[in-house]
Amino acid sequence: MPFFIKQVSSHGTSDPIFARLSVQTHELIQFCAISQEKKDAIFRILHDDVQPRLLTCDDIAKAIVTEIEAVMSQIAAEGLKTQAQGRVFEVPHVIGLEERVERYLYAAKSVLRDIAKLFDPFFVRQFS
Repeated sequence: MPFFIKQVSSHGTSDPIFARLSVQTHELIQFCAISQEKKDAIFRILHDDVQPRLLTCDDIAKAIVTEIEAVMSQIAAEGLKTQAQGRVFEVPHVIGLEERVERYLYAAKSVLRDIAKLFDPFFVRQFS
């Protein structure tokens, strides 16, 4: 049976979020005096649930910052664009900002919800 390799993320171990929540978390929890089952549960929560959402937040934030910097550079170089002999100004903007901020906030809220799952392996009741 052949094996298939599929890239699932554009982030690697050099990305701080990926490094902290995958590589370093895996290494750190090995020193905890808890069962392997709990260690695996903690790792799955951070790697499978929290990490992808934080990477989404990071991607959205970086894209918005890049566009804002481009707009600021354009204004610095060309000034504000006007029409009708200076009576109308074109307002600088980032296209789709509201929708992207909403996606960011939804992912951030989900991160907080998923972090609550870290208590589940230690207590009988579920906090998530």
